[in-house]
Amino acid sequence: MNISDVFKQLGFNENKRKVYLSLINLGEATARDISHSCKVERTNTYKILSELMEQNLVEELPGKVKKYLVVNPTKLIDIQEENKKAIEAVMPELMGMLGSGTTKPKLKYYEGEEGVKKVFEDSLNMAPGSVIKSFSSTENIIGRFGQIYTRHYAERRAQAKITRLSLRPTSDKPKSKNDWEIFSSDDSLKREIRFLPSHIKNTTLIQIYDNKISVIGAPEEGYAFILESKELYNLLGQVFDLVWMTAN
Repeated sequence: MNISDVFKQLGFNENKRKVYLSLINLGEATARDISHSCKVERTNTYKILSELMEQNLVEELPGKVKKYLVVNPTKLIDIQEENKKAIEAVMPELMGMLGSGTTKPKLKYYEGEEGVKKVFEDSLNMAPGSVIKSFSSTENIIGRFGQIYTRHYAERRAQAKITRLSLRPTSDKPKSKNDWEIFSSDDSLKREIRFLPSHIKNTTLIQIYDNKISVIGAPEEGYAFILESKELYNLLGQVFDLVWMTAN
């Protein structure tokens, strides 16, 4: 691999590479000197120098005459590291898209508070009249985001005309009138709640909707994912319906 290939991998076009390498050879130089050396139009040279300064690869020297100097070329390694981190950040979503043109299930994995919110709110993209079936724990969502966010989400869902059927652990039963808003069925919020048998404990949120299964792990585990699979959606939907009929 030659030096041109390396710079292409770093995202440098031909003119940017010429300007950068010319400045390395010249040491301190004006834009006019650089333009003359690398045969790149001066207006374009100024633009490229500005880009290189934003990347911390070139610095402008103080003085009456504006001159430029290449920062230590090892800074190029930082660009590669930043590119690697950017790719790693979107890798879960890219892997989830893999094979999206086939019937293969699609998995998208998320971490962190914003990732959890993205998974939780994905169901809001459904058409009016849709239904979310959930095994849920208010401890999971309210413990993470608080009652204001939880109430706001419920209002947005109701405005979108999406109904929520929720199976919750008995620990979620309202203990006072103040708990009623969050822990009970509410027609205005298009929410119906039933409770699981007392021996079933649950801090994981599972939502079944739109050929998808979304899962938000317990707060201490800090993960969330969306699995799109019509077969699993149908199976878990039937399991939910069976439990729903016997819950109270």
